[in-house]
Amino acid sequence: SLHDALPIFAEVRENLTKSHESLNATLRNISSGERDRIQNENEVRIAVTTLLDVEDLSGGIGRNVSALARDFNNSASSTRKLEDRIQSRNSFVRLLFGGDREAAREIANQTAQNKARIVELQQLISSATLDTEVRAMMEDQIRIVQKEQDRLAQLATREQEDRGIFGRFG
Repeated sequence: SLHDALPIFAEVRENLTKSHESLNATLRNISSGERDRIQNENEVRIAVTTLLDVEDLSGGIGRNVSALARDFNNSASSTRKLEDRIQSRNSFVRLLFGGDREAAREIANQTAQNKARIVELQQLISSATLDTEVRAMMEDQIRIVQKEQDRLAQLATREQEDRGIFGRFG
């Protein structure tokens, strides 16, 4: 019953607050170049954890929500590696050959899959009977994941458009 769920919800909300506080503390000690990226990555991680934490509060859709949250998590790990690969591309190689189009294509692929997962999540949430606070919390986490997909999609587009000197003749 909802009455039994209230302590769990309070705990989930407290964990969410603590995670954000510790993220903010970490960000204060990081150079501005890295800050955005670490913030984005960690906000997604916190969002995923929160979606996993509300499994017991989200009634019949809990298992599906958790499965999708785990997919987001796996995807975040692989896009992180791909983004590292893009960031560490040698500037001379970039000048000559342009962006890492293979990594960019894979990121674009991941973001497309994640956007489909987001739609699925939104449908699950709108079809379920949920406590309004739980629903609001879930929607907030989805917005965070969505924002990160938009950022990654833009990164992929920029990287694919970077043709380099040789790419302009090809």
